[in-house]
Amino acid sequence: MKPAPDWRPPKPKQKRPEYFQEKKLSLTQQQRELADALIQFVTRRNGWVTSPPGATALRVELPISTSQQTIDELNDLKFDIKSSGRGERLWWERPIPVDIFEISIK
Repeated sequence: MKPAPDWRPPKPKQKRPEYFQEKKLSLTQQQRELADALIQFVTRRNGWVTSPPGATALRVELPISTSQQTIDELNDLKFDIKSSGRGERLWWERPIPVDIFEISIK
């Protein structure tokens, strides 16, 4: 029996389209620290941050039951917050209704 040849997929001959390429996002040290603080703030209030690391706006999902109080606290701190609607997040196989927001950290 001959050993099987080492099969590898062919290398692409063209560059991948722009929308497939990773974008290098650069934040200042102060913006990174602010993003880390906001992530901790949101997660302590049972929320989720779903934006990629290094993004200039944090996409946040908050349970509807606690979202208004959390948004009021962030508004008091003068953050630029935009509503992106409502959705659902599955948690232990049950849907949780969430409010979705974007918080700018520029």
